[in-house]
Amino acid sequence: MMLGVLDNYRKLGIEACLYGRIIKNAIPSGIEEAECSWMLDHNYLMNHAIEQINAEFYKRYRLFEKAI
Repeated sequence: MMLGVLDNYRKLGIEACLYGRIIKNAIPSGIEEAECSWMLDHNYLMNHAIEQINAEFYKRYRLFEKAI
C-alpha cells in the first residue's frame, strides 16, 4: 500500500486526517504496530508527521549515486 497527498493539497491538514483515520481504523482491528517503510531520510514532512504521533524511528533509508 502507498500513501501520499498531491503537491497542491499538502499542508492543508489532509495528511493529519488521513493518518488519524488509519489509526482509528487500526485500533479496533487489533493492529498495534505498523511499518512506514521506505521513508527517505530527507523527507521532512513525512518524518515530522511520524514524530508527531510518537512513532519510533528504527531504520533509515538513503539513496546514493556514483558514476561508473
